[in-house]
Amino acid sequence: MKWILSIIIILLFSRPSFAQNITFTGGQPLNQYSPSIIVPILTEAFKRNGIKFKAVHHPSLRSLVYSSTGQLDGELHRVYDFYDVSDGKYPDLIRIESEMLTIWFAVFSNKKIIFNTWDDLKEYKVSYSRGKKILQKILPQFLPKEQILVANNDTHAFKMLSDGLVDIVVSGSRLGDHLLEIYPQFSSITKVKKVIPVRMYSYIHKKHKQLAKNIADTLEQMKKDGSYARIVDAVNTSFVFD
Repeated sequence: MKWILSIIIILLFSRPSFAQNITFTGGQPLNQYSPSIIVPILTEAFKRNGIKFKAVHHPSLRSLVYSSTGQLDGELHRVYDFYDVSDGKYPDLIRIESEMLTIWFAVFSNKKIIFNTWDDLKEYKVSYSRGKKILQKILPQFLPKEQILVANNDTHAFKMLSDGLVDIVVSGSRLGDHLLEIYPQFSSITKVKKVIPVRMYSYIHKKHKQLAKNIADTLEQMKKDGSYARIVDAVNTSFVFD
């Protein structure tokens, strides 16, 4: 009996200690497209692991401070190669190894331009919305910093384009299309080309290292049983850009 009791004690103390409440933060308002898909998917994945999931919004850099220091438990969505594009500044964030969604960036302009490679932008002033670290990494490789204007948000970037302050905006393809539909002042702007697919993943603080594997496995199960697709389809059917 003693050895049975010893095994039980070992198992109890060796089991991963999972918090019953998990809070992720994100750099986009929760009513935007990406969070509208990712939040319900993560809510279901954590629920299947017996954990209540909550999402909050903070500006992009502040969000990273909260998640990377463990004040909050993780990041809702960052690019797959976030470690590279952030120059390894946030080593305590662990990627949950199941892709959440893919977002396409596109080039928009009110000029007649041809885009085949990023080199084709070198003669133009380009704007993008603050917080898009992949563009923060890519654009300076092809453009001098004085030709890159960082906007407060995508609407602001398109307004700068409409006002002639920049020649090109790089934005999410779906979001850009929507902004062109709802703002008459952007009627002269067109989408030049979809240019880069961005694979989005969630990240969790290293204090939940074992949980990262469990959630990744659950997300893969959700993709197999159809619940992941049902959530994405429901959002795509009903989502309205603000």
